[in-house]
Amino acid sequence: MSGLKWKAIVFGVAVDMLGSLVIGFVAYAATAAGQPLTEPVSMQERFGTIGLVLLCVVGLAQTGLGGFAAAQMARAHHVRHGAAVGVVSLIFGLLLKLSSGPDDALPMWYDIASYLCVIPAAALGGQLAEHRT
Repeated sequence: MSGLKWKAIVFGVAVDMLGSLVIGFVAYAATAAGQPLTEPVSMQERFGTIGLVLLCVVGLAQTGLGGFAAAQMARAHHVRHGAAVGVVSLIFGLLLKLSSGPDDALPMWYDIASYLCVIPAAALGGQLAEHRT
């Protein structure tokens, strides 16, 4: 893809991944308070449907922030840089899903929603960066 600045894309992916890790850790730690450590709890049981929807939206917003950061850093082809962040994040997400095996704690609807929306969310971040400049 000509005209793309890979350092900006890597930076945007790092913003997405690190931010998502922090958000996930904080959400998990907040819901784990007061629960015995010996009982395994699925993500659906821990967060409930509304909590998972909220986590999905916040995660996609973080991806949009990554697309925004990449587009700002690149200062050109804003939407393409944002979308590229989404593509790379999607690849990482799919690889992580494949490595976790079939016993993943997230419901299928969550995975489908997040995979379908990750590239548009990142591209939207790039679009917002374009309007900011």
